[in-house]
Amino acid sequence: MCYTIVIMIIAIDIGATKTLLAVADQDGKVLNKIKFSSTKDYQEYIQILSDNIKKLSTNRVSIISIGSAGSIDRKNGIIKNSPNLHWINKPIVHDISKMFSGIKVIIENDANLAGLSEAHALSNINQRVMYVTFSTGIGTGFVVNGLLEPYLLDAEGGHMVFEYKGKMMDWEEFAAGKAIVHKYGKTASELENKSAWNEIAKNMAMGIVDNCAVFMPDIVIIGGGVGTYFYKYADQLNRELSKLITKSVMIKQPKIIGAQNAEEAVVLGCIINAKQNE
Repeated sequence: MCYTIVIMIIAIDIGATKTLLAVADQDGKVLNKIKFSSTKDYQEYIQILSDNIKKLSTNRVSIISIGSAGSIDRKNGIIKNSPNLHWINKPIVHDISKMFSGIKVIIENDANLAGLSEAHALSNINQRVMYVTFSTGIGTGFVVNGLLEPYLLDAEGGHMVFEYKGKMMDWEEFAAGKAIVHKYGKTASELENKSAWNEIAKNMAMGIVDNCAVFMPDIVIIGGGVGTYFYKYADQLNRELSKLITKSVMIKQPKIIGAQNAEEAVVLGCIINAKQNE
């Protein structure tokens, strides 16, 4: 009698306030999930993470795939700078590998992973996809024919600098979810004011169009907490992008859509990245 050995993948989405763990089979199907609060104390976090991974069971796990915000040293498995948790040079791959001997551990930037999963959710994977996450900050991911663009893995499109209301400012300072709350006193889920969304769309479009000039995407996907409410400003954003793109004869007009799995895009990207790197 022949038995099929099912190989498991553990995916870890390290968020600013919460961490989402998932275990998936070798086909990428999610079998179980756990969510817990993220803590800024790194050593405490590693212990809590390990305890929760064990709850999912490490039997037959072949790879652990991590997604984290900030700058990543992929070769050495280090989170160089996590802006939300304020971790500097944390050897997370080494620390997890010590606890789970014999299991391969990989790490990638969370916006890249979210872009990867959203690109794979499209009906046509063979195109140039630019993913922009509008959350606490702004992150970007660039995917070509279903693979992360290697030359743009470290791109920080959310940190382009613009002149805004007479001041030179980082794009996410005036266009990210945090900026929306600061100005309007409401989150994207709460905000219904049309004129407010008109201004927000203008601010979003400024950075999107400049990233389009660099990458020339076929499609732009808007994700993150603000991306969840894409329907509230889709028309305004398309209108503002069209206005800006006509200022250049070289930038082509991409299709722009909301993310299909905004809340779980990173963990799904972890799973795809694991399958591509087994």
